[in-house]
Amino acid sequence: MPKIPAMPISEPTMEDIAFHECVSEQLFRFELLSKTWLVDISWLKFDETQYPRFKWSQETVNMYRLTLDNLPPVQINFDCYILDGYHTYHAYNMEGKGKIPAQFLDVASEDILWMSAKLNSAHGLPLTTKEKQDLASKFVERGKQVKEIAELFGVSENTIRSWAREALDKVEDEENAKLVELYLRCYTEEDIANELKLDRTTVTKRIVKILNFEKIHNNPVSRQIYNLWEFHDLSPEQEQYKDLPEIMPGQVAENLLWYFTELYDLVVDPMAGSGTMIDVCLTMNRRVLAYDLIPTRPSEINRHDIVKDGLPKLPQLRKGGKVIKPKLLFLAPPYSKQRQEECSRDETNLADMPLGLFHDILAKIIDEAYDYISPDGYVALIIGQSRFEGVGVDHYTEIMRKLKKPWSIEERIIVPYTTQQVSGLDASQAEKGRFMLKRYRDLVVLEKSIDELLAQPPKQVLNLPE
Repeated sequence: MPKIPAMPISEPTMEDIAFHECVSEQLFRFELLSKTWLVDISWLKFDETQYPRFKWSQETVNMYRLTLDNLPPVQINFDCYILDGYHTYHAYNMEGKGKIPAQFLDVASEDILWMSAKLNSAHGLPLTTKEKQDLASKFVERGKQVKEIAELFGVSENTIRSWAREALDKVEDEENAKLVELYLRCYTEEDIANELKLDRTTVTKRIVKILNFEKIHNNPVSRQIYNLWEFHDLSPEQEQYKDLPEIMPGQVAENLLWYFTELYDLVVDPMAGSGTMIDVCLTMNRRVLAYDLIPTRPSEINRHDIVKDGLPKLPQLRKGGKVIKPKLLFLAPPYSKQRQEECSRDETNLADMPLGLFHDILAKIIDEAYDYISPDGYVALIIGQSRFEGVGVDHYTEIMRKLKKPWSIEERIIVPYTTQQVSGLDASQAEKGRFMLKRYRDLVVLEKSIDELLAQPPKQVLNLPE
């Protein structure tokens, strides 16, 4: 707050008021708001983008110059921006006056235009219809509601909708884009309504409209037709994680979603890591819930200890009154001690466990998913091979052996590493020990056994629209 050379007209003995001389900001503001002040005209500021008129009137200024003593004080905010009285300000300036009567109003910078329009609509030179039309569009874009704009200008809500049709369409498009993002992030309809400041009924209608309209299921550019998925580039979002030896390219997630999910299906990633699956789901219009022991993106990934607590309890998402279950559960675990230096040192960290326990826990998680996913859902597990003390370990095979539920293998896909580099020492040891280095991961997609599905009531066999 600048030091304002000013004196109250009612108390001419006071010369200056400065913020640091007051007991508190609240007292200072009360003091400013309670009187009309004679302020140094050089302190007044004007922002053309916050002026409600297209231009000021020289004719009005000339008329005001003849009656300065009869003019009301200009109205300004605490930063000395003019809210009302711009013609008065010009009249005082042209008459060479060094001070001007002013009243302070507690108006934030983002509300200057709204207050200026409100004050200019109440008295003085009336706003033209075209100026009101222009302001209506600006206020819609700034989040004002049609009803309050109509009340401001004393016209019907339909008039405002006519004046600001393009702005309203633009705002609705932006709201719908945000609504879809929140929906994909599994916000409830109530949460979406609160976030967007819309009523619940409007949110429900828009979601139904969007879900019915979005039927196009475009092929991803990266789509693979063979079971060897080899990609050489990481997305820009993944570059910060490129030093992780088994960072998964986003194209792997794209193809998983393309083959095993539909638009707006629910995907759960309880080992979210860098968040690749989140980004791809949002791009491909899949709903997603992500969890990890140590979230890399806390605002998007929920903290959850899958070893201690099992698969995360999901929010009660509903469609057509029925609870939605995941269509795809994606598991990308750290491979036992291969990654212990890069992951959490928590005692339940999968990367810091004995090999047998690591396999037991993964098998338990997959079996738990049997009733967790939708009847026609899938579990996708991506995991590589390792060598410990000179012995090769095929994690995929060991985990599959321990499964107790009647799973069927839908697909087994080879995914070569994108970023992993083989050191000279690794190559030397492989040559000396006469073993081959593994440069790929297994991506296995499991579904419930067809025999098990056929034994269920018909309505549970397929993930029918809810």
